[in-house]
Amino acid sequence: MLYFDTEQGRGHVTKAQNSIIDGARTEGDIDSLLTLSFRELTPYERIEYIDLVVKNSDDIGLIVIDGIKDLVTSINDEKESTTVTSKLLQWSTKYNCHIIVILHENPTNDKSRGHIGTELTNKAETIIQVEVDSKNPEVSIVRPSSCRNIPFEEFAFSVDEDGIPFIVKDYVIKSKKVKKKSVMEIDDSEKYELLQLAFDNKEFLGYGELESRIKSVVNDKGFKKVKYSSNASIKKFIPYSRDHSLLIQEGNNKPYRLNHQYTNS
Repeated sequence: MLYFDTEQGRGHVTKAQNSIIDGARTEGDIDSLLTLSFRELTPYERIEYIDLVVKNSDDIGLIVIDGIKDLVTSINDEKESTTVTSKLLQWSTKYNCHIIVILHENPTNDKSRGHIGTELTNKAETIIQVEVDSKNPEVSIVRPSSCRNIPFEEFAFSVDEDGIPFIVKDYVIKSKKVKKKSVMEIDDSEKYELLQLAFDNKEFLGYGELESRIKSVVNDKGFKKVKYSSNASIKKFIPYSRDHSLLIQEGNNKPYRLNHQYTNS
């Protein structure tokens, strides 16, 4: 097992490592755990060092990267996001191992942050959401946000005085109500993510096709908190995106393209 930490101080990394080892002992044991802290490195250096460690490790069963955002300079950089995601797919395939990455959600909603979040969501086998219970801060709720296979049942856990997590049996978990918004109510970074999915590697789109693709994304591509948008809403969304530099249009009646220089990290 390889555990890479990108943001915590050494003391907290050591504490996390000890918690993993102590928790594993309650279930049997783990053959080997290598913990590395890459807090002081640049995003490029982190990728290079992780790649080097993976290449020189035998019989890898699990790789944990906390957190994946620190492997890119901008969470909305398409090229960097694709590079990192491709590396994860390469490692999992070549070394036949499981990979877990941690990415924080947007502070205003429960959606993964930036284009890196969109790429990981599209490629992941399972997306697990962990959040502190608003009614009981000592308990965290674990939910299957998205699964390619049959999702697991949500459950609650807490941490004992020794720092070991344990499942809280028969804990009453209130169902999560999702309040849907129109495309004009989501923030600009989410608007840009929606547009990225709508273009789907297309360089240019005419108005009609862009409108159709936006509706398709809202309905089919995982924007579960966004309700179906009427034509009137889309007619506002497209010019808004152009006027706020999410989209570029070279002239009246010209096709639209994504502004690849747009950042909102």
